[in-house]
Amino acid sequence: MNARTTPPGVLAGLATRFGDRLSTSHAIRDRHGQDESYHAPSAPDAVVYPRNAIDTLKLLREKK
Repeated sequence: MNARTTPPGVLAGLATRFGDRLSTSHAIRDRHGQDESYHAPSAPDAVVYPRNAIDTLKLLREKK
């Protein structure tokens, strides 16, 4: 897995906006870090389940 550091406050901000639709569970992250390609698996720092396009826009703006 790739080592990376999540910018301070990003996960807290996502948790505030998305509540229980944000997961930092190891099992969920591992599942979302795999595909059928030849690349080594790399789990994301978190997984968010947006309900609609507005939620997706909020996710894209959260990168600050």
